[in-house]
Amino acid sequence: MALDSSKVVEDLGGGTNDKWAEAVGFFTGFKAPNRNDLFDSLVGNEGIPLMKVEISDVGYVDYVDTEDMNWLYENAGSDIKNTDFVIPFYHAKGGAGSDVSMYRARITLLGSKGDGRV
Repeated sequence: MALDSSKVVEDLGGGTNDKWAEAVGFFTGFKAPNRNDLFDSLVGNEGIPLMKVEISDVGYVDYVDTEDMNWLYENAGSDIKNTDFVIPFYHAKGGAGSDVSMYRARITLLGSKGDGRV
Protein backbone atom coordinates (compact mmCIF):
# COMPACT_ATOMS: atom_id res chain seq x y z
CA MET A 1 0.00 0.00 0.00
CA ALA A 2 1.53 3.30 -1.07
CA LEU A 3 0.87 6.73 0.37
CA ASP A 4 -1.60 8.54 -1.89
CA SER A 5 -0.05 12.01 -2.11
CA SER A 6 -3.31 13.48 -3.44
CA LYS A 7 -4.90 12.89 -0.01
CA VAL A 8 -2.15 14.77 1.89
CA VAL A 9 -3.22 18.36 2.51
CA GLU A 10 -0.06 19.66 4.22
CA ASP A 11 3.58 19.86 3.14
CA LEU A 12 5.32 16.72 4.41
CA GLY A 13 8.88 17.95 4.47
CA GLY A 14 9.38 21.21 2.70
CA GLY A 15 10.40 19.54 -0.56
CA THR A 16 13.62 18.12 0.87
CA ASN A 17 13.76 15.09 -1.44
CA ASP A 18 14.28 13.01 1.72
CA LYS A 19 11.39 10.60 1.55
CA TRP A 20 12.39 8.81 4.77
CA ALA A 21 12.38 12.08 6.75
CA GLU A 22 9.06 13.00 5.16
CA ALA A 23 7.51 9.66 6.18
CA VAL A 24 8.85 9.92 9.74
CA GLY A 25 7.50 13.47 9.98
CA PHE A 26 4.13 12.43 8.59
CA PHE A 27 3.65 9.48 10.94
CA THR A 28 5.32 10.81 14.11
CA GLY A 29 5.45 14.60 13.80
CA PHE A 30 9.24 14.55 14.33
CA LYS A 31 11.05 17.05 12.09
CA ALA A 32 14.34 15.39 11.12
CA PRO A 33 17.38 17.63 10.57
CA ASN A 34 18.51 18.30 7.02
CA ARG A 35 20.82 15.47 5.94
CA ASN A 36 23.17 17.92 4.26
CA ASP A 37 23.86 19.54 7.66
CA LEU A 38 23.81 16.39 9.77
CA PHE A 39 27.56 15.80 9.98
CA ASP A 40 28.90 19.34 9.57
CA SER A 41 30.27 19.38 13.12
CA LEU A 42 31.85 15.90 12.85
CA VAL A 43 35.04 16.71 10.94
CA GLY A 44 38.42 15.34 11.94
CA ASN A 45 41.91 16.45 11.08
CA GLU A 46 42.75 17.54 7.53
CA GLY A 47 39.01 18.04 6.89
CA ILE A 48 38.27 14.30 6.90
CA PRO A 49 34.54 13.85 7.55
CA LEU A 50 33.36 11.57 10.38
CA MET A 51 36.82 10.42 11.49
CA LYS A 52 40.20 11.46 12.80
CA VAL A 53 43.26 9.73 11.30
CA GLU A 54 46.76 9.76 12.78
CA ILE A 55 49.73 8.08 11.08
CA SER A 56 52.70 7.27 13.30
CA ASP A 57 56.10 6.04 12.16
CA VAL A 58 57.09 3.07 14.33
CA GLY A 59 60.47 2.95 12.58
CA TYR A 60 62.79 0.56 10.79
CA VAL A 61 61.94 -3.15 11.07
CA ASP A 62 64.08 -6.19 10.25
CA TYR A 63 61.11 -8.12 8.87
CA VAL A 64 57.40 -7.83 8.25
CA ASP A 65 55.60 -9.41 11.19
CA THR A 66 52.72 -11.50 9.84
CA GLU A 67 51.05 -11.30 13.27
CA ASP A 68 50.39 -7.62 12.51
CA MET A 69 48.00 -8.72 9.79
CA ASN A 70 45.59 -9.96 12.47
CA TRP A 71 44.73 -6.33 13.32
CA LEU A 72 41.12 -6.77 12.26
CA TYR A 73 40.49 -9.31 14.99
CA GLU A 74 42.89 -8.19 17.70
CA ASN A 75 43.12 -4.45 17.25
CA ALA A 76 39.62 -3.19 16.66
CA GLY A 77 37.10 -2.10 19.25
CA SER A 78 35.60 0.89 20.97
CA ASP A 79 38.37 1.61 23.48
CA ILE A 80 41.76 0.63 22.08
CA LYS A 81 44.12 3.42 23.08
CA ASN A 82 41.13 5.79 22.98
CA THR A 83 40.54 5.02 19.31
CA ASP A 84 38.51 2.65 17.13
CA PHE A 85 41.06 0.99 14.83
CA VAL A 86 44.84 0.67 14.82
CA ILE A 87 45.99 -0.60 11.42
CA PRO A 88 49.66 -1.50 10.88
CA PHE A 89 51.25 -1.13 7.47
CA TYR A 90 54.73 -1.15 5.97
CA HIS A 91 56.49 1.09 3.48
CA ALA A 92 59.84 0.91 1.69
CA LYS A 93 61.10 4.26 0.43
CA GLY A 94 63.29 2.79 -2.28
CA GLY A 95 63.25 -0.19 -4.56
CA ALA A 96 64.23 -3.77 -3.91
CA GLY A 97 66.60 -4.18 -0.98
CA SER A 98 65.72 -0.83 0.65
CA ASP A 99 64.90 -0.45 4.32
CA VAL A 100 61.33 -1.12 5.42
CA SER A 101 59.58 1.02 8.01
CA MET A 102 56.47 0.14 9.95
CA TYR A 103 53.65 2.64 10.41
CA ARG A 104 50.39 2.60 12.33
CA ALA A 105 47.19 4.32 11.28
CA ARG A 106 44.98 5.19 14.24
CA ILE A 107 41.42 5.81 13.10
CA THR A 108 38.92 7.33 15.51
CA LEU A 109 35.32 7.49 14.37
CA LEU A 110 33.63 10.70 15.48
CA GLY A 111 30.17 10.77 17.00
CA SER A 112 28.20 8.88 19.56
CA LYS A 113 29.37 5.48 20.79
CA GLY A 114 25.74 4.58 21.53
CA ASP A 115 26.11 4.70 25.29
CA GLY A 116 25.76 8.45 25.77
CA ARG A 117 29.44 9.28 25.18
CA VAL A 118 30.30 11.57 22.31
